[in-house]
Amino acid sequence: MKLPQELEHAIEQEFTHISLKTLAHATKYLREEYRTQGNNANTDAERLTAYAAYRMPGTFAAITHVLTELQRRHPDWVPARLLDVGAGPGTALWATTKIWPSLNSITCIENSPVMIALGKHLTTHASNATIQNASWVHANMRNTTPSDSYDLVIISYALSELPEKARNQVIQNYFEHTTHSLCIIEPAKSPRGSRVIEEARAKLVRLGAHIIAPIPKSFTYTLPEGQWLHFAERVERTHLERVVKKAFRPYEDEKFSYVIASRSEGTSYAARVILPPQTNRGYITLTLCAKEGIQKIVVTKKRHPKAYRLAKKLQWGDTLDAHNPLLALITN
Repeated sequence: MKLPQELEHAIEQEFTHISLKTLAHATKYLREEYRTQGNNANTDAERLTAYAAYRMPGTFAAITHVLTELQRRHPDWVPARLLDVGAGPGTALWATTKIWPSLNSITCIENSPVMIALGKHLTTHASNATIQNASWVHANMRNTTPSDSYDLVIISYALSELPEKARNQVIQNYFEHTTHSLCIIEPAKSPRGSRVIEEARAKLVRLGAHIIAPIPKSFTYTLPEGQWLHFAERVERTHLERVVKKAFRPYEDEKFSYVIASRSEGTSYAARVILPPQTNRGYITLTLCAKEGIQKIVVTKKRHPKAYRLAKKLQWGDTLDAHNPLLALITN
């Protein structure tokens, strides 16, 4: 996956007055500050611009992945109004309009004036009028109660910055102002992001939400020790990003955890691939989450030729419907 050309161009335009050497140094400094200080990092305008080059491609890929899953679960639904909570530079609004170009209203809540300024500058490069006319609200998401309701609410890469009690309050507050679906996404290179999502999922279940992805509330699962529920999206690095990160590979894998909660049930599925398929000579091992819990199946080319062809097409995070022949290989 790669950034839309307009967004990539917009980010590059923000760097016209900054040398690549300065940008790379600012990015390195910012990464270290966030690693050691988290949300208390000293983020001046130059470093936040560096952040856009460093993080937007990955967060855009993760959000797009989640919204694509939402579209699969509700294929006939098209949102009209988006609320982006903890919007940062507005990554979610670009991802949402990629999935649903007809979106006609966007509101972004963000606590950092510098981030708001950056987000606004980026939207001036968009051809989509809804992106250009997005409304930006300078506010702390934990102390803000929306004055209206929204079809789609997204909280991406922001919830883990809050203590647990505040997280629960934020989830309840924004779900109450969601008429259709709430998506929460967190980075998951470590178990922390996954734990935050698990807590959010439990809270949403108590609020009566339909958990439509990645694991419906009717599924039971316990992952082995040392593993956490997360997924990955391969991201094509821009030229600017490779320079800033001093990276040689043309891609990276963005790892994330997420939950999608809706007011109504979406299309059903029987299982989801929750770990990368393991391909060996003549067989493929799949780890699935189903109603019966975690299931590991081995699909051999010789014994299960039809199922093997299906298994070869599956990727980490894909779902299986109730009629998929691979389900017959599950043994309880």
